[in-house]
Amino acid sequence: MPSKWTPEQIAVFKPELDRFSHPAAKPFPIIKDKEFDAFVADIDARGQLEAIVADMQGLIVDGRTRWLACKLLGKEPKIEQRDFTGAGAIEFVISKNIRRRHQNAGQRAMIMTELMKLAADEPENFPVLTQQAAAEEADVSDHTLRDARHLAEQVPEIAAEVMKGTLTLNAGKTLAKLPKSEERTQALAKAKAGDKKGAKALVKAARASAEPKKVAPAHKPGRPTDYADLYAELDALPGYLKNHPLHPDYAAELIVQLRHAIECIQQATKDLDGANEDDAA
Repeated sequence: MPSKWTPEQIAVFKPELDRFSHPAAKPFPIIKDKEFDAFVADIDARGQLEAIVADMQGLIVDGRTRWLACKLLGKEPKIEQRDFTGAGAIEFVISKNIRRRHQNAGQRAMIMTELMKLAADEPENFPVLTQQAAAEEADVSDHTLRDARHLAEQVPEIAAEVMKGTLTLNAGKTLAKLPKSEERTQALAKAKAGDKKGAKALVKAARASAEPKKVAPAHKPGRPTDYADLYAELDALPGYLKNHPLHPDYAAELIVQLRHAIECIQQATKDLDGANEDDAA
C-alpha cells in the first residue's frame, strides 16, 4: 500500500536531508509505505522519543527517518551531537542499522559495498574496510558481497534498486545479464516505482524471452554424441562471461568445473557403452 505521504510532500525536504546526512548514513534507505506511515503516526502521537544523532559538524549519523518525520509533522527535531573520530561514524552507523533493520542479504551486501567505496575514496576520514570484515559485518557470504560489488561497478542503476530492496540481488544479476529489451526496461521501471511483484514477474519474462528455444536432441537424451562441440562451447565461455556481471574469479572456477563435468560425462558414457557391449556379447 502506498504511503499517505505523497512523493511531492517528501521531496520538499529531500534536498535538505541529503545536505545534512553524513556520508556513511546515506546508503541506508529511508523506510517507506505502511511502515513509514506507522512511524510518522507514532511520533505524532507520542513525540520523538529517541534523539537524532549527528556529528560535531551537524551531519546526521543516525535518525534520518526521524528527521524526515518531524519535518513532515512540523515538529522541531531533537538532535544530539557526538564527537566521532576515526572509525567511529562508520562503526556507529553499522551497529545502528545493519544489525537493527530488517534488510535482505542483497541489501546488506550492497550497503556494505557503498561503505567500502566510501572508505576507499576518503582514507583520511574513514578506516579501510576489508572484504572479509565487510562480509562479516553484513552477515553475508564473501561470494554475495563480491557479486554486489561487481553489480554496483557494472550497472549502478540496477544496483540502486537492489539497495532499496525493490529487486533482490539475484534478480538484479539476472537483469544485468540480459540484453536490453522492452521487458528489461519495464522491469527496471517497475522496481523504481516500488512494484516488487511486477518487477519480479518482468525479470522472469525477460529471462524467458532471452533464452534460446530448446530443440529436442536427435540422439538419445543424456548421451552427447559430439564432445568436440561441447569443448568448443566451453572455450568460448570466457569471452561471453567477460561482458556479464560475474566476478572473474568465479567465472574461471565455473569453467574449470564445467570442463571437469564434461570429462566425467565422457568417461561415464564410454564405461556405459563398454558395459552394454559386454552384455550383448
